[in-house]
Amino acid sequence: MTNSPWLTVRSAAEYAACHPNTIYNALYSGELVGHKKKGKGKRGHWRISEAAIDSWLSGDIAPGQKRRLRSA
Repeated sequence: MTNSPWLTVRSAAEYAACHPNTIYNALYSGELVGHKKKGKGKRGHWRISEAAIDSWLSGDIAPGQKRRLRSA
């Protein structure tokens, strides 16, 4: 998709064909692995690899992610 291996939230949403809020929700819940680069103030900029998006879309565990057990 790009020359860089890292995607922004907006470009990750385009890649995954979903809304950027879906990406944010997956990042904050731990379903999707990304790295938050510190910016000015409290706000930072997320960077997500295409491999992490592919794993998330296929339901696999992304590299470095632990499977979370859900209570019934």
